[in-house]
Amino acid sequence: MTIQSGLPKVSPNAGVLSSDTGKWTGQQIFIMVMLLLIMLSNYLDRLVMTIVQEPIKLEMGLTDFQLGLITGPAFGILYGLSAIPIARLADKYDRITILSVSLAVWSGFTMLCAAVGSYAQLFVARMGVGVSEGGGAPSVYSLTSDYFGPRQRGFAIAVLGMATPLAGFIAPLVGAYVAHEYGWRWAFIAVGIPGLIMAVVFRILVRDPRKAAKKEADAAASTETAATNAEEVKAKIEDSTPSTFIEDMKWLATSKTFVAIFIATATGATVMVATLLFTASFLLRKFGLTLQEAGVVLSLGLGVGGLTGALLGGWISDRFSGAHGQSYMVVPAVGALGAGILFFFAYSVDSWEMAAALVIAATIFQTMKNGPNFAAIQTLVPARMRATASAVLLIAVTMIGSSSGPPLVGFISDLIAVGAFPEAFGQFSEQCSGPGVANLAAEVKQACNAASSEGLELALRTIAVLYIVPVVLYGMAAKTMRLKMD
Repeated sequence: MTIQSGLPKVSPNAGVLSSDTGKWTGQQIFIMVMLLLIMLSNYLDRLVMTIVQEPIKLEMGLTDFQLGLITGPAFGILYGLSAIPIARLADKYDRITILSVSLAVWSGFTMLCAAVGSYAQLFVARMGVGVSEGGGAPSVYSLTSDYFGPRQRGFAIAVLGMATPLAGFIAPLVGAYVAHEYGWRWAFIAVGIPGLIMAVVFRILVRDPRKAAKKEADAAASTETAATNAEEVKAKIEDSTPSTFIEDMKWLATSKTFVAIFIATATGATVMVATLLFTASFLLRKFGLTLQEAGVVLSLGLGVGGLTGALLGGWISDRFSGAHGQSYMVVPAVGALGAGILFFFAYSVDSWEMAAALVIAATIFQTMKNGPNFAAIQTLVPARMRATASAVLLIAVTMIGSSSGPPLVGFISDLIAVGAFPEAFGQFSEQCSGPGVANLAAEVKQACNAASSEGLELALRTIAVLYIVPVVLYGMAAKTMRLKMD
């Protein structure tokens, strides 16, 4: 399909700007760059916490469980609650406006984290980031499906998935440098400002293609209703016509494939987010790395490893999709298996170099699902509910995975640390948390660090075992997967 001047010509069902041969047009590339930058801002605002949470913990005298609450429920619950309402708006109204406003608001709340004076204020600020970021990914995935055909979506969404490793590469380096040179508060400002600029640029330069698609559907209906393919035209129009929320939820709940993907995604996200947010703390505590050294290791793991895994997973799933797209589930299953094994051993070795190598390898496997997982959903569901389906799947990632993983690791870590702390120094909870931590005697401080290091190490190994659940469920989904690949 050729590109016309002005708004792109977009089919209401296939939603492509090319013949779906695999080649991207110039307009597709432009849209992809814009959406990738938005997703990059989305993840930068989250991942900056991974590198500055240790300085925050020391300054505010927090426990691992309290850290888990900030990085988990404070963000994830409101993200999940806001994702569906905003996605419903995105399925009916201008997605460009919705996306631009969401981007500006979450960037503003990220910068507000720099001004907090207490744990409660930081908690509320992270809640603001969560509720506003709920409008990001569903709108982005919905727009992507309008610009890329079924056999392009695995790789296209994998490219969007590059936002996670790119943010994982940038956030630790920038966050560690800024926090070391100017303090952890300035790290939030450094990642928030670009988002505000991007919100304005995106709103000015991009238009929602949905109106063009509607006109094409109406034209097809008027010229082909009496033709032999009238039923196909009718199906396309119905597929792109907004339905009620109850109808959409019923469709998703009765799809065995979607239910299996949802549970697999939730369980995988529980492990993924927990390892993501506590790996830097693990390196700092067990191996005594500096903040900047841990930032480099995390940057290589999330950046190089994540980028490799995301592109590899997207390419493999598209290349071997076959008639019904089973590869879109086999790839995440293999990724979950590899990630679970490698993460378990990464938190067991006594060399930081070996731990870093295993984390990078585990991240490659872990991010292989990024493209095929969401691409499968975009092709599985009717066009009228793509943003809603993405939002429901994001509930699995955020409201369940992000909200449960970090607090669970924090709880297990604190529990084990209590038993590992020498009784001669008193109670772990009294000595090793609260505002007086910075003034502890050297030997008590060392004992606190050793106990918390042991607790976190065992907690991370424990949660890595949960990856067996998505391995099984993705395998089950592969058996029922019947995507429309043409």
